[in-house]
Amino acid sequence: MVALGLLLCVHWLTYYRALKVSTAAVAILALHTYPVITALIEPFIFRERLRKSDVGLALLVFAGILVMTPELSLSNTTTQGIALGVVSGLFFMTRNLLTRKYVHHYSSSALMFWQMLVTGAVLAPWVVADGVDLSWRSAGLLLLLGVVFTAVPHTMFSASFKHLSAKTVGIIATLLPFYGAFFGYLIHDEALARRTIIGGLIVLVGIVFETLQSVKE
Repeated sequence: MVALGLLLCVHWLTYYRALKVSTAAVAILALHTYPVITALIEPFIFRERLRKSDVGLALLVFAGILVMTPELSLSNTTTQGIALGVVSGLFFMTRNLLTRKYVHHYSSSALMFWQMLVTGAVLAPWVVADGVDLSWRSAGLLLLLGVVFTAVPHTMFSASFKHLSAKTVGIIATLLPFYGAFFGYLIHDEALARRTIIGGLIVLVGIVFETLQSVKE
């Protein structure tokens, strides 16, 4: 439980940092490289068959990430967002694989309770040290983010591992880039760069192909 909590904690820290330094579309697309990486690693952990198509898809997604990257320099905020998003995805993938292993022994609600408890315990000292002064509006929005848009979806996400592989769950969750790009534009007026659109489409083509392969199985 502690390991799951720490993995979730680092995933959120790197993901929120990616959102802070870059746009929602870039951060979300970079994060959602994890389903294809999961497809490569999951067979070795659960002794399942590794398909050649999964290796090809991983290379395709990697090509999409390269197209999205404006320059190979961490001084560029878009590159920072991509790097942080991919790292966040790696931690999320590891957490998902461990969740798949233990979800048959514990309820999804219990798993999320302990993960959030560990995350809260780790991050609480920073809240005290920074002396955050919240308004009622900010407190309400944080409560909405924590309960409605975090605890509930993650509990449902964990419950899905009882019926599906980590790879398939991750692939279904890749609808998020569409939501993120749309609401990023609607709420924050975030414009999409041409290379982000092209690279994102390459990533999504790989994800859609993997989805169709999973449905056939």
